[in-house]
Amino acid sequence: MKWWLALMLAFSLAGTARAERLVSQLSNDSVEITSSFDGERMNFFGTIMPDAGSEQKFVTGPFHVVVVVLGPTQNRVARQMTNNFGVWLNTDRVEFDNFPSYFQCYRAPGCATSPTSRR
Repeated sequence: MKWWLALMLAFSLAGTARAERLVSQLSNDSVEITSSFDGERMNFFGTIMPDAGSEQKFVTGPFHVVVVVLGPTQNRVARQMTNNFGVWLNTDRVEFDNFPSYFQCYRAPGCATSPTSRR
């Protein structure tokens, strides 16, 4: 019972965690693709602010920006083809529910490619 009280006391005396929040905006929320579509330019902009109620006035540090673009979701089927006696046949299938029709991930030039890699 004493260790439980000590643990609770330690958590109650611990300082609050500092966090930042990303405030962002996109120039166009959606892109309509019609027969005359020839591309679209989208601007992503924003700022990093201290968390609400924080004593901080500015935030510092290296921040890495990653933007993910997703298309509308739909059900998709992937099929496995195998060579059976010289003839290629669809032999197995997997259905994916709510699969994005488009997926692209962009990162800032200074971002590391993985959490463990170093510059």
